[in-house]
Amino acid sequence: MRRPILISRGAVFGLLALCVLAVGLADGAAAAPAVQGLALGGGYTGPGPALISLKEALPLPNDTPVSVKGNITRYLGRDEYTFSDSTGTVEVRIPQTAWFGQHVGESDTVELQGEIKQEWTRTLIHVRRVIKR
Repeated sequence: MRRPILISRGAVFGLLALCVLAVGLADGAAAAPAVQGLALGGGYTGPGPALISLKEALPLPNDTPVSVKGNITRYLGRDEYTFSDSTGTVEVRIPQTAWFGQHVGESDTVELQGEIKQEWTRTLIHVRRVIKR
């Protein structure tokens, strides 16, 4: 004779809570691209750094906020890419969190918002947000 499986009320409540949480997270993840990359829960929506060219951006001091518009032209590995505009080319570091679910090809125009990073042998832009235009 088989013994019945007993589940405590606490376990049932815990499983129900996990299911509700999973559904809520899935709904939030689906909505994230529609809010143009703003974090769930809101935040500042006003203007950021003005758009400038790479020629203007690259000589700026380390950690200067910049916003540039152009094309991501090549994947270099890990989270590094080549970015170009009409005035030049630079390596950019784009972490997964900066994409906000967007898919971007080399023919797509994007705005990259981030900071200048002056390293020992190179200058790059550490991107905080990718906006497909």
